[in-house]
Parts: sequence; C-alpha cells; structure tokens
Amino acid sequence: MECVQCGTQNPVKSKFCGECGAALKPPTVSPARAERRQLTVLFCDLVGSTVLSGLLDPEDLRELVRTYQQRCAEVIHRFDGHVAQFLGDGLLIYFGFPTAHEDDARRAVAAGLSILETMRLPIHGRQLQVRLGIHTGLVVVGEMGGLGHRENLALGETPNIAARVQGEATPDALVISEATQRLTQGFFNVEALGTRTLKGVAQPTPLYRVLAESGAVSRMDLPHAVALTPFMGRDAELKVIQRGFADAEQGHSRLVMLCGEPGIGKSRLLEVVKQQENVRSFEIFECQCSPMHSNSALYPLIEMLKRRLGWPGAANAEERLQRLEDEMGRTAPHPPDTIPLLASLLGLSYEHRYPRLELPPPEQRIRTLETLQAWWLKASELRPVLLILEDLHWADATTLELVRRLVEREMPVRMMGLLTFRPEFSLPWPSTAHMTELPLQPLPSSETECMVAYVAGRKRLPEEVQAQIVARAGGIPLFVEELTKAVLGTGLLEEKEQHYELKGPLPAGLLPTTVQDSLMARLDRLDTARPVAQLAATLGREFPYEVLQAVSNMDDASLRRELAWLIDAGLLVKQGVPPRVRYVFKHALIRDTAYESLLRKTRQQYHQQIMEALRTRFPEIAEAEPNVMAVHCEGAGLTWEAIRHWQRAAEQALSRAAFQEAVAHFEQALGLLKSLPDTLERAQKELPLQLSLGGALNCLRSWAHPSVNTTYERALQLAHQVDNFDRIAAIISGRWNFFVVLGEHAKAMESMQSLRALAEKTRDPFTHAVADGTAVAAHFLNGNHAQALEVALRSEKYVDLECDQLCIQEIGTSVFATLFGYSLLSAWHQGKLSLAQSRLKMVLEHHQKLDHAMTDCLSLWYGCYLGFCLRQPAQVQVHAEAMRRAAEKAKFPYWVSVSAIYLSWARSQQGPDVERALEQLLESFSVFQGFAPSSCTMGHFFNLVAHGLTTAGRLDQALRMAESGVRHGETAQWNFALPELWRQKGELVLMLADPSRTQEAEECLHRALQLARAHGAPMLELRASRSMSFMWKAQGKHREALELLEPACRALPDDSDALDLQEARALLAELRAAAGETALRSFRG
Repeated sequence: MECVQCGTQNPVKSKFCGECGAALKPPTVSPARAERRQLTVLFCDLVGSTVLSGLLDPEDLRELVRTYQQRCAEVIHRFDGHVAQFLGDGLLIYFGFPTAHEDDARRAVAAGLSILETMRLPIHGRQLQVRLGIHTGLVVVGEMGGLGHRENLALGETPNIAARVQGEATPDALVISEATQRLTQGFFNVEALGTRTLKGVAQPTPLYRVLAESGAVSRMDLPHAVALTPFMGRDAELKVIQRGFADAEQGHSRLVMLCGEPGIGKSRLLEVVKQQENVRSFEIFECQCSPMHSNSALYPLIEMLKRRLGWPGAANAEERLQRLEDEMGRTAPHPPDTIPLLASLLGLSYEHRYPRLELPPPEQRIRTLETLQAWWLKASELRPVLLILEDLHWADATTLELVRRLVEREMPVRMMGLLTFRPEFSLPWPSTAHMTELPLQPLPSSETECMVAYVAGRKRLPEEVQAQIVARAGGIPLFVEELTKAVLGTGLLEEKEQHYELKGPLPAGLLPTTVQDSLMARLDRLDTARPVAQLAATLGREFPYEVLQAVSNMDDASLRRELAWLIDAGLLVKQGVPPRVRYVFKHALIRDTAYESLLRKTRQQYHQQIMEALRTRFPEIAEAEPNVMAVHCEGAGLTWEAIRHWQRAAEQALSRAAFQEAVAHFEQALGLLKSLPDTLERAQKELPLQLSLGGALNCLRSWAHPSVNTTYERALQLAHQVDNFDRIAAIISGRWNFFVVLGEHAKAMESMQSLRALAEKTRDPFTHAVADGTAVAAHFLNGNHAQALEVALRSEKYVDLECDQLCIQEIGTSVFATLFGYSLLSAWHQGKLSLAQSRLKMVLEHHQKLDHAMTDCLSLWYGCYLGFCLRQPAQVQVHAEAMRRAAEKAKFPYWVSVSAIYLSWARSQQGPDVERALEQLLESFSVFQGFAPSSCTMGHFFNLVAHGLTTAGRLDQALRMAESGVRHGETAQWNFALPELWRQKGELVLMLADPSRTQEAEECLHRALQLARAHGAPMLELRASRSMSFMWKAQGKHREALELLEPACRALPDDSDALDLQEARALLAELRAAAGETALRSFRG
C-alpha cells in the first residue's frame, strides 16, 4: 500500500507508513470505473432558504450558505463520508463510496445527528434549521457528465428514496428508512413514524425519526444480544484464557491476543469469558476502539473513563470532576498531577482546584500514559485487574503506544489483558514470554449446522438449503446467522410444524444486506488487485491459474504479483504447486461481493471471454465440467447453450448419485427455459428436464415431497401439449409413487389403472413392466397377496437389465426391485418361505449390478422387512446398516430415518442397552412420520415399534402404539398390516391381565383372523390362530383351540422351518396332550 505522504510502498496489512509514520488509507475506487454496490445516501436540506434569499443580499446569502455547507462537510469528513454534490442549499452525501466501511449506515446516522448538533450554533447571527433523510440500497456509482464537467454519481432508486425520506422530516429532524433502521437497529434511539407513501415509490415505506445515540458501542451491547445463538466451538481457546487468569491471580501478569477475521466471534468469546466464575473477582476495565475515531488520541481509554465515571448521569462539569477524584481516591495515593492529567484528557476544567499543567505536549502525552498505567497497577493491589481492549486494528497511535508499554514490561502484578484484532493488523511489538497470540479458526460444519438450526427456530431446513448456508458461511458465525436469516426472509421456504420446505430454487449469490458493507470494505482496501479479484470472481469460488491468465490480458509476473496481494489481504488461498496451481476465495461471500460489484455489461463480457477460452484452450475442462460451461454461457447471455450444459451437468451428477447437485442443475436449466417465449420448442425441451427432475427429487426429498407431484403434473401437461406419449408411463408411475407414499389410496389406484390401460393399448415392454410393477405393489399394499405373486411371475419376462436401467433413468426407481421385492413379501405372507428367501437373494444380487443408491436402499428395505417378519434381528441389523451407509452417502434423509428405525429395533432385541435402543426407536419413528405421516408403509412401522416396546415390557406404551396403528390402517385403506396390528392389540390386552377386557382381546384376535383369511395370508392366519389358541388354552377350551390351530398349521408346507410354525406346532402338541387328558378324565368319570 502506497503512502500518500512520502510515496513509500508498505505491506497490505500495514496501518501506518514504515517510513514516515503517517496513517495509511486504503485506495479509493477509480472514478472512471462504474460499479454496483450497496450505498447509504444522506440528503441534507436547509429549511426556509427561499425566505432567506428574499431577506438577505445575495452576497450575504452566499457567505451564510458557504459557512453552513462547510460545517456540514467537516462533520461528513469526520465520519469518512463523501459529499457527492452541493445542491445550492442542500448536500448529497454518500457513505460507502468511494471507500466502503463495514458500518456505513451507522456512520451516516451518526453524521446526521452531528449535523443537527452543529447547526444549533448560529451562523452569522442567524439560527438555521435543516431536514435530513437517509436510505440504504443498491446503486450503480461511477463517473457521469460531459463537456468538461464530470463527477461521480450514484444512480438507482436509492438516492431518490433518500430524497423523499428527507422530505418527510420536520425542521431539525433526521428521518431514516426501514432499510437503514435494520442496519443500525440498537445503536440509536428512534421514534417510529409509521408507514408513509413516498412519491414515485411503489411500496409504502416505514420511516423512523432518530432521536439520539443509544450508547451501544458494539454488537454485544445491543438489546437483542440476549438472543444470540448458543456459544460453541471455543473450548480450546477458553482453556488457554483460563490458564492466563489463573496465572494473573497469582501475580503473574498475562496478555492474550485474540486474532480473527470479522464476524468470527471475538467479542462473543469475551462476553463468555466475563461470565466465568473465576473472572468475577477481577475488576474489569473495558475499552472499545472505533473505526470512526482511529485518529483520535486515546479515544477508547477516554470513552472507558466516561462510562466508568457515569458521565451520562452527571449533571455538570463540576460533578464529573468530583467523580474523577472519587475514582482516583479509591486507589490512592497518586502523584499530584494525576487529576490534572486525566481531567485534561477528558476535556474537563480543573484549574480552579489544581495547579495548571505547564508541560510540553510530548511530555504531557508520556505522563498521561504513565498515569493510566499506574492507575491499573494501583487497582491491581486491591483486586485482580482485567483489561479488555477490543478491535486493536482501529486503535490510534497513542493507544497502541500504551499497549506496547504493557506488552514490553512483564510486571509481577495481578493483571490479565485480553486484546482482539483482525488478521490484517500486524502487531507493532515483538512477542514476549507473558504474551499469547490466539488465532480463532472458523467453526467446523457440525457446529455450523447446529447454529443454522438454532436461527431457524429448531425447525429442520431442507438439506440442500442447509448445505448451501454451511458452504457459503465458511464457519464464520456472523455469516451463518445472517445468511440463515436472509434465506428465511426470501419467501421461498414454507414453514411446517417441524421443518421448512423449499418452494423454489434459492437465488444464486444471496448476499445479506447486513454484511455487504463489511465485505465491500475489504475489497475497497485493494489497489490494482481489485480488477483481478473481480475477474477471478467471475471464474467462480475456485479457479485454475492458467484459465485466469488466459483471460486476464496480464503478463505472468504482474498477475502473480496481484494474486499475491489478494492472498496477503486474506481474500484468496493458494492450493497446489506449479503447473497445477489453483486459487480459492477464502469466503464465498467475498467472492459474491466482488462479482456483484461488476456492472452487468462487464460481467457478460467476462463470461464470454471465459467461455471462449474454455472452449478453445481448455476443452478438457469444458468436457469434464459442464456446470462450469453452463455458468459462463448463462452469464454471457447464451441461454440455449446454457440450458444444454446444465442438462449435461445434471445427468453427470445423476450418474454419480449426486442428487442434490442434479436437482440444482435441472432447476437452473428449467429456470432459464421459463425466461424464453412459450413455444412448442420450449415445451419439447422442458419435458425431459421435468421428468428427470422428478426422478432426482424422488431420491433427494422422498417420494411424498410436494415438489415431486408438482414436477410430474407439469410433465404430464407438457406430454399432452407436445403429443409425446412415450413418456406417459414414466410420468404416471412417478405420480403413483407420490400418491402411494403420501397415503392417497384412490389417486394411487387411479394411476395404476391408467398405467394398466396404457400398457394394454401400447403393448410396449417398458410400459408393461412399469404397469406390472405398480400392480404388484398395489396388490401387496391392499393385502391381495395371491394376485401380487401372480402378476410378478407373469411380468418377469419383461424385465431385463436394460429395461430396468431405463426405468431408473426415467422414474428414478428399479422396477425389478419393485416386482421381486413386493412379491417376496407376499410370498412370506402366503407361507412360501423358500420362495421369499430366493427372491430376496435375487433382489440383493440385482441391485449390486446397478450401482444406484435409491435401488440399494429399496432392495435393503425388503431385506429388513423380511428379517422382521422372520424375527431375525441379526439379519435386520445387517441390512439396516448397509441401508444407512448407502443413504448417508447419497444423502437420502428419508432412507436414513428408515434405516434408523430398523437398527434401533434390532438392537432392542439383542441388547445390551435395550432402553437406549427403544428411545432411539421412538425418536427415529417420529422423524419418519415427519416425512410422510400417511405413508402406505406406516402400518408396518407401527407394528414394528409396538413389537419392540412389547418385548421390553412397556406394555401400556406398546398398546397405545398398536391402537394408533389400527386407527391408521382402518382409515388409510392400505390394509396389508392390519391383521398383525389387530393381533398385536389383542395380545397386549391379554398381557395386561385385566379380566374385564378379555372379550375385547378375543374380538381383536377374531378381527385379525378374519383379515388374514381375507388377504389370503396363511402365515398371518397362523399367527392369529396361535394367539387365539393360546388364549383358549388358558381358558380350558382345548378342543376349540385344536380345531382352530390344526388347519392353520396344515396350510403351510411341512418342510417350512419358520419360527412361527415351530411355535405353533409346539402349542399344538400341548393342546393335544391337554385335550387327551381332558378326554381321559371324562371317560373315567
């Protein structure tokens, strides 16, 4: 960075010139380059200027207006604003151009209050009044004009709104818009003026009158700081700090220097430290540096003294001086010049009590520093002292000199120092033994996700939304909070009871207004590297050096120098070694800010250059990364080309089971299509995109997600529009899956009938396979097990590997897995155990040939289901663990929840920690219900959970679960699980051993038996018969039990080794023995 005073080049992190010591200011934006940026605009207007022009001579009026403008300009300069124009009796003022600050809106409001304050003093004997208005928003700012007169002006709605806001102000009032109020909330006391209709502004605008500063110094002081996210991720840092406190208590002074970028949580960590139990014995001296006072000597110490002495409550200067004396008297004795030195520092008159200081300024400066240091030393004799100095990077030179004195002198005193600063600040003193530098690192993804969940009100965000927030926030807590709030504020998330659902794609490069000024300020500190940063941002978050070089028109040495500057500034990170060097923007939001600052026309030119370079010079990148080509084609305005590349990118993602990326790419392509005229060509292009999107959504969000149905409905509409009936089968099948999982029985059966009619009409093998797959599933779910097996056996000739791969491509699921999976479950219900096991083996072998995550999960589900039916928890656990691995790898939350249910059940049956397993079972079942509360398989899971609770002895809880399952099954119409649910309910009522409910138990078992027979399910009939026979045996009804159980056992194959049949035969033997004894007694009698 070049010093404007002496011309010396200094490192980018330098705050002061190493040659002459002058403060270094970041370079301003080149006036010739127009940019998009967030700007806070202040309009100041002189009240009654027309009347004054009639009362004063023009020359006198000129002098009065010049003095008024000069006063205002001095205030603006103090807050580092920019007077864009002197408009006669008014001023147009920018905060955020030519140099942005992270608190531009706050600076603007503070400057407005200072203008009101300075205007209270008469000008040339006249009391003038002003009106002020402020608004914050997007502008394009750059050079305007011609014919020798050119100036930098901001264009857009923002300056116009600011002018209208100023028009709503009364004399001597400052009014701000809602946008500015959001950015400054808590730092100022305001009065709500209600909503006003501003001329030329479409929407009514809430306005606020600013009354005064609130006294808040940092974000931690704001009223809403009590609602901060939970503190996390800083345990190691806290331990280091606690060791420092322990040493300080023992009389060994310590200094801990906390280094971290903006928003990483330095202030939050200090707040937590202050609340620690062992810190309460320390006397705290807390100082806060300010970016608006970095050239005001000892500003943080002066403000600390004022707060400590309670100046806001002091009536006059005399009372303030008395409070200073009382404070110093507490730590007496002090040298006689202590009060004069500190009073002089505070701007208090003291000569009426103390001798006037007659020291040269340099000597008085040194004595003041010694006095402050001695004050803390004296205080440490009474209590341990904690000195906090925040934001050292904004400290003035004198404050830094005071800190240097503390650092360089290790004193045997009870003093602990906590100082915070940003990475761009270079410590101007060497390290010492009692000083520890502690860098704060970004939070890991797991803790970032916890923070997102907290900001979202503990409601689950869609996984792709959460992933985007985590990736873009980069582990910076402030970015996490503001990005989450910004996403929730887009209106694209629909709030449900326990989660949010995404209604449409999130806008790319979403930038919260609350952090835009801070990010832009970091870019404004760049010099010639700024255009390189903007060009690099057009390439993306990550980019290869050779591509940047190809489009930059810079020689190698110059480009590497500018990139080194960007690395030094903390914007880029370099990866790899030549010739494979890549650069990554340290934060996605920095990259987005640099990109969004470009004019749309410039962006388009850059994208065009990059696209051509990739196509001609880097074809391997263009081929391997179609999403990159899509971005640049879209940015270059080549819509059809972009759509083609987005589709390629989505198909590539699908081939890798990257469903989240696939959905995002499909939605990008569809979004571009919607921007084109509604023609037949557009509809033809859209149909395959919608169909493929439906399959990807099935995998990513579950079959029952509303977006699945919306997508297939649109695809069906398009198929009719373009007369393309080749795709109808896949579309109807997609809707069938949606209705089945959602529990819409009538609509699902209607879809099945439509598929059957279509298959008979077309005689197409693919359509036949899809239709039969839905028919087998429907028959099983309706409890028609004989028909399910019949259709499956008839349909196997249609389904080969090629047909199944087409099904996966078109509808996202395997028809082979559907046919063989549901039919193997029906085979078990019919007692055909060998057939069920052989078909399961075929399903598991087939899914391994496909390498398709959804089919993996579905196939393993059949294994878990059959394992539960066979009461083999070890088998269930094996399949469930494999399902969990596949689901977690593919990021299928639906299947993750399913695998968790089976794993918990299996563990509850095998131990050792049964109670923990049961809690996990209930929790995972609750999560599953959130995905599809009316799912067609819900009855099965009610049955499974009730069984787990029963075996653990939680009979009342198990009964409630079984009763809920019965109610669900009787209303949902998918009644395949009802026989088991009625049987479980009957058994549980019996187990409660309540004689008054015996009749109820028998009715439940009769209902189970009736349904099992109706379903053609001998295995379920056997179970219900055994339960009934067991009850009758206890009642002495041995003959009736025998007559019920014997035919049920005969209905199953003799060679079956099913556990149910073994138990039934054992009971049968007991019944025969008991019946024989009864008959013998009767004969003897």
